[in-house]
Amino acid sequence: MALTIEDGTVVANADSYITEAEADTILANYDKEAKWTLKTTDEKEALLRSAAGYLDTKYNWKGTLTTLAQNMSWPRCEVYVDNMLVDEASIPTAIKRAQAFLAAEAIDTPLFSTKQGTDGSGALTANKVKVGPIEIEKAFDESGSSSSMQPRFAEVDALVRILTTGGSRRLPRG
Repeated sequence: MALTIEDGTVVANADSYITEAEADTILANYDKEAKWTLKTTDEKEALLRSAAGYLDTKYNWKGTLTTLAQNMSWPRCEVYVDNMLVDEASIPTAIKRAQAFLAAEAIDTPLFSTKQGTDGSGALTANKVKVGPIEIEKAFDESGSSSSMQPRFAEVDALVRILTTGGSRRLPRG
């Protein structure tokens, strides 16, 4: 199924900020295309949808939605960067680059992890509670696998920082 691209005009049912061709170019320009070029069009589109979803749910963006009818977090009104108003009928380059970088990362690292312990260290594998005399025991998966912790993408965080309110949304735990 072909991507529906949000271009800043509030496209109905949009599911990506960039096309496959734009992702190809961005990743080639930053020497990140090695594994990307081995993927089929369908695989690339799925990765781009996942990356767009990550961007839309992970970050607290500056400004407000242009309309409640839009399907994605961008375009936005009243976004200022260095005291200059961002064109509300556009998608910032940082968003497009971040989506491409995340799509490439998603080849090896799931963007959304459903396994995470209450202390963030890993999946809760055991939980024991005893009332008298008080005993609490918890065990976490310490395998260190990337699926046991929510991944962080420092390069993407740095790219979009100027467009965020400074915080990030907490992803729900599975």
